[in-house]
Amino acid sequence: MLTDRPEFTASRESLVAFLSSVAILVLFAFFFMYQIHSTRIERVVETETDFPDANPRTGKDIDPATTLLPPESAGKELVHAWNHNDTKSIAGLFVYDGVLVIPTGSEIHSRDEIQKTISDQRGGILKETTLANTVDEVSNPTADSAIVRGQYRIEGIKFLGFETSATGSYVLRQIKRDSRWLISKAEVIR
Repeated sequence: MLTDRPEFTASRESLVAFLSSVAILVLFAFFFMYQIHSTRIERVVETETDFPDANPRTGKDIDPATTLLPPESAGKELVHAWNHNDTKSIAGLFVYDGVLVIPTGSEIHSRDEIQKTISDQRGGILKETTLANTVDEVSNPTADSAIVRGQYRIEGIKFLGFETSATGSYVLRQIKRDSRWLISKAEVIR
């Protein structure tokens, strides 16, 4: 029987290349789905363990006065917010009239200005950076105030086409408001 259609013949190499491409695409799809699923689980775990709202056994709200996180938790929240580029949450860790002293010695006053300054920096030289910190000391922890001192490291600073990191120390002067530790003054020192 004669047909008008041309006969399709594929070489072994082109068939192997095609199947390899399909396999790679399938692997990327599985990896992408795994990443999405892992991120969702990570967010749920962070939410449930770091900032509990309810007792998992009873489902009832936990009294914040009895579950006050330690003063160093504000630093952990700050690092988490920085690494998720959440400048609003960073500013929310400060009291309304809080002060941020940056390594140049400049002082930024108020939550709004702190958020604006950090947003500007995160849009520029500090765009793709990650932050890590350690706590060296918590001093003067009273019922309403504490001072947290530690070290920080910022990775991924891009300047003139080069990538570098910065290290230094910090001092967080904190006060307790509404059963939560807030930063009244943060000093970042190189």
